[in-house]
Amino acid sequence: MLKFVGINGSGLFDLPEAVKAVMNSEYGVPADDMTVTFPRTIPLLWRILAVDENGDVLFEGLADEQVENVSANGVTVTVYARSPAALPLDNECEPADYYYPSIDIIFEKHLRQFGIKLDEDSECLSEGCGEMNIGRGVSHYGAVKRFCSAFLGAVPRISRTGVFYPNGRREGLIVFGDGGIPISTLSRRSRRYGKLSSVIAIDGDSTIIVRDSDAEAQGILCERRMYLSDSRTGFLCDADDMLAASKRGCELLDISSPEAVGDIVGCSASVAFDGSNESGYTVVKTRCVYSADGEQSFVRLEKL
Repeated sequence: MLKFVGINGSGLFDLPEAVKAVMNSEYGVPADDMTVTFPRTIPLLWRILAVDENGDVLFEGLADEQVENVSANGVTVTVYARSPAALPLDNECEPADYYYPSIDIIFEKHLRQFGIKLDEDSECLSEGCGEMNIGRGVSHYGAVKRFCSAFLGAVPRISRTGVFYPNGRREGLIVFGDGGIPISTLSRRSRRYGKLSSVIAIDGDSTIIVRDSDAEAQGILCERRMYLSDSRTGFLCDADDMLAASKRGCELLDISSPEAVGDIVGCSASVAFDGSNESGYTVVKTRCVYSADGEQSFVRLEKL
C-alpha cells in the first residue's frame, strides 16, 4: 500500500495508512485526480503526496475537498485531490498578443510560476513562429493548450507530478502482455458513428472546407459547420480540433491488469494477448486502485 504525506500550514506530516486510493489520468484532461479514504480523522490538508515503497512520489497535488463521515462503524475521511495542472487551470491569465512565440516563452509566462517543470527531452518548437492572441477569461492552461494546438498540433500533458510535455506524448514504449504489464482482461471497440469527414469553416462570405481524408476513404459522410463568431482560437484551429475530437474513441482497447501501471498516459503501447501482437496504440486513460486487497489497473489504449 502507498504511503501518504499531508501538507498544511504546519508543514509536512505522515498520514495514516489509507483504506483505499484511486488515481485517474486521461489524455486531454488537464489535471489528474486522486481520491483517498483514511480510517480516522486527519488534519485539514492543503496538499497531499502519494509515495511508493521506494520513496518515489507517484502523485502530488491540491487537496480540493475533504469529507469526514461518521457512522456506527467509526470515522472515515475522504480526500479529493487534483494534480499540479489544477493551478494553471484554475487561474486566469492576462490578455496578451504573442508574435512568434516559442515554447520557452509560453512556459515562462504561464507555467513556471506554478512550480510546473518543463520536460527537457521534449522535441518541440524552440524558435517562435506565427501569432497568437489570448483574450479575456482564458486560464493559463488554456493559453498553453492554444499554443500547443496551433503550433505543435498537439494536446499538452502535465503529469501527476508536475512535468509539462508540450507534445502530449511521452518517451518510451509500454508493453502489455508478453512479459510486460500483465493482462487480466481485454476488450476491443470499433466505432464509426460520430466520426466527421469534414468541417465547413465560415467567416462572413468566406468558406473553407477542412477534410479528413481517412474518414472519406472509409466511406464516412458526416460534416459540421462552424462560424468564426463562435471560434475561440481561430477557426482553422477549431476545425482541426473538431475533426480530431470526432476520432476519439473510434479504435479502443480496454485492458485490466492485476498491478498498478503508474503515470503512463501519453506513452506509446503495444499489446501481446491470446496469440496476437498489435502496436501503434497510445495510452489515453488509466485508473489505478490501491487497497488492502492489492493493486489493480484499468487502462484504455487508442490509435490517435
